Amino acid sequence: MGAVDEGSAPDLLAHLHGLLDRALTPDQFWSCFVRSQAPIELYGSDDDFELSSLVELRFAEYTGDHITADELLQGLADDLDREYPNWVDHHRGVA
Repeated sequence: MGAVDEGSAPDLLAHLHGLLDRALTPDQFWSCFVRSQAPIELYGSDDDFELSSLVELRFAEYTGDHITADELLQGLADDLDREYPNWVDHHRGVA
């Protein structure tokens, strides 16, 4: 999850793909996710807000030791499959 451009919301789906591909650890992703919240609040769409909420709920379970890291990743993947059925295509630039 790179630097957030001034004046735009980060592409959360692409960043989640990096987490689910294990290119980022949950801790690395969360650190970047927290920094992206102000741009999301300022420039994000309704979908950005909804996706952000899904991520926050799953990470609350993880950081509260209610689920493991593997369960976190599986839960996020399931959430994305349910709420954003074309998320893999989105990441590849198809959708």
